[in-house]
Amino acid sequence: MADFKAVTVPLLKCSLMLGLIVVTYTILLYNCIDFDQNSYHAAILDKIKLLEVTPSPKLVFVGGSTLAFGLDSLMVKQALGVPVVNMGLHARLGLKFMLDQVQPSLNKGDIVVVVPEYDQFTGNLFYGGWFLIENAVFTHNLRLLLSMPPLQFADNLLKLNRHIFDYNNQALRSSKIHSIYARNKFNSYGDMMGHLALPNQMYSKKYSVLSADINQASVQYLHNFISTNDNRGIITLVIYPSVARSYYIQQEASITMISGALRNKGIKILSPPQDVIYDDDLFYDTYSHLNARGRKLRSEKIIQTLKVTIGGNN
Repeated sequence: MADFKAVTVPLLKCSLMLGLIVVTYTILLYNCIDFDQNSYHAAILDKIKLLEVTPSPKLVFVGGSTLAFGLDSLMVKQALGVPVVNMGLHARLGLKFMLDQVQPSLNKGDIVVVVPEYDQFTGNLFYGGWFLIENAVFTHNLRLLLSMPPLQFADNLLKLNRHIFDYNNQALRSSKIHSIYARNKFNSYGDMMGHLALPNQMYSKKYSVLSADINQASVQYLHNFISTNDNRGIITLVIYPSVARSYYIQQEASITMISGALRNKGIKILSPPQDVIYDDDLFYDTYSHLNARGRKLRSEKIIQTLKVTIGGNN
């Protein structure tokens, strides 16, 4: 009995201490998250509402910031004659969340265009990153985090910690006054508008190399999403994201591998990756955020592609 107490008491004390640290850290992190109603991630509230109130049949675009910055929804609406909803916000919401978020609001006759970033199919971004944690707290919907693997959650929590407690954070906060990354820079369709009249910003061309491991769970989830929609009379189309030429050159081997994995699963992509490569000077501040000229070209190409595809389905 004495030996049992000698072992369990210290373990219990350590567990209680660890629990106290976790709770204290969580409370601190919660109170440091930016709850500004005009913050960039607050735009998700408007997008969700827009998706819910837009009548069917509607055209819904699903993806990350490549869609937020790279789509002229009004142009698409006028060309195709259907209401358009742009749900694009941030890649680190994860493809799983993006698909789960829209499916309950889809109805028979709707068309969903999924434009997933390439890294949704490698590593664990599919389950979401630190941006999903921040949004779960912001929207008071912590259930969003239940599907994130525990180790990935811990890793993302640390990344969120670095994001919030950055030594340059004060400078970043003060610059928000003039930042385009804000809720009120989106239009009524969900398109980012704040950058369109601005000159390109310098950004690093040293891109993180995509993982060599295909996330088969992500591929399968997209396949299941398409199948479920088919059974409900909802058309699902998949288009590769627009990227800068310098990015594609560095990532070509990985992109080819991703394309092969999707094809092997029977997921049809409307056009090959090479069709959505644009010169670097058509991007605003990252390899995936198109500027005004790039956005126009990209939207025109999407319209052409959808006209052929939708026409073939009617």
